[in-house]
Amino acid sequence: MATITVKNIPDDVYAKVKASAQDQHRSINSYIIDLLANQSRSTPSAKSAIDLLEEMKRVQQRIGHLRLNDSLREVRDGNDLD
Repeated sequence: MATITVKNIPDDVYAKVKASAQDQHRSINSYIIDLLANQSRSTPSAKSAIDLLEEMKRVQQRIGHLRLNDSLREVRDGNDLD
């Protein structure tokens, strides 16, 4: 496993992390590892952003001839966009 050293942590930040770890009956190390793991799971990856852009391009190609207002009008009127 990798090791990370974090220097120059502000005293107030350290105090909050320490208090939160103690509230959860965990070590500071365990608490920080959990914070990092949760953050890495909740942050969208570059791949998912690229996938989203590609999907947007496919949709634009399919209905690119329509402006947004036209598209909304078509949907509201029950017309097929294809």
